[in-house]
Amino acid sequence: MAPEQWELAATDARTDQFAFCVSLWEALYGERPFRGATLPSLMAAVTGGEIVASGERGVPGWLRRVLERGLATTPAKRWPTMAALVAELERGRARGR
Repeated sequence: MAPEQWELAATDARTDQFAFCVSLWEALYGERPFRGATLPSLMAAVTGGEIVASGERGVPGWLRRVLERGLATTPAKRWPTMAALVAELERGRARGR
């Protein structure tokens, strides 16, 4: 869940963007970006923006930065739209060719 959901605040498309970035992070790194042994500790990690310092596993730095922005605790600091996030992923992928 995105921080705004834990805090019972308004949600919008940026909430979905957060969920997308969590899923992509887990697919790339093999672990969740936020950890918590209990529900309250997980909530604290998510709302506090405590992203797990993961081993790189060959993930390019640009891609990690794109995901970290999508995982920002404040929706306004995330990508303005999902289309903007996808465009940045495509732009970064083109750099590696």
